[in-house]
This record gives sequence, C-alpha cells and structure tokens, in this order.
Amino acid sequence: SEKFTNDVIWAMKNKRMEEARTQFETAASLSPEEAPVFWYNLAVTFYNGGDMKSAIGPLEKVVELDPGHANAHFYLGVCLFSTSESKVEGGLVKMVLTPGTREHFETYLALAPDGTVKDARIFLGANGL
Repeated sequence: SEKFTNDVIWAMKNKRMEEARTQFETAASLSPEEAPVFWYNLAVTFYNGGDMKSAIGPLEKVVELDPGHANAHFYLGVCLFSTSESKVEGGLVKMVLTPGTREHFETYLALAPDGTVKDARIFLGANGL
C-alpha cells in the first residue's frame, strides 16, 4: 500500500533501519507471493547504506524463495565477499572466502550471462577468485 511505502521511505531516510526491517518483514509475512520483493528491497536498503553484513540475511531469504533471482545472487556474493577474511600464508596474503561467495557469483553468471548488474566475471577475476 502507499502508506506502507511512505512509512518505509520515512524510516530509511531517518536512518531508522530496524523500523524499516520490521515493516519489510511484516509485509513479507502478509504477502507471501511478494515476499522475495520485500526481502530484496530490505537487502538493497542495507546494501546502499553500506551495511553489507545486515543485507546477507534478507538476500538469503530471496534466493531461498526465488532461486532464479539473479541480482540477489550477485549482491549476496558481494556481501559475503565483504565478510571474507585475509590471512598471511608463506609471506603472501590470501583471501579466506566466506562460504557461498563463489557459488553465488557463479549462479548469477549462469542466470544472467549478459546481466546489467556489475559483471561478476570482472569481480571474480579482479579479486582472484
């Protein structure tokens, strides 16, 4: 509804992310057929705010409910990558990827080989994945 949309926009603009999260979660539970859209919008809200760690849970919900949602796989790969760690081994710094990182990028490429989101091939290559 328009009121829901206005309430969420107000909460996001005022950096009241927990309130926005609650509203998206409520909408997803009240409208299961549109739940992937609500979860994705919540994830993008966190992502755009630079809170990639908080975006992971909603993105996992999206791919659980809609495994063919290419952009959710891409952004989940990016968010998981952001939580990966590096370690020094033999004098070299190596990435220890968070489980699922590569798989979500690969799924994105399989679903959207000509995707309009940042090209995962470039991301994978640039980061030595």
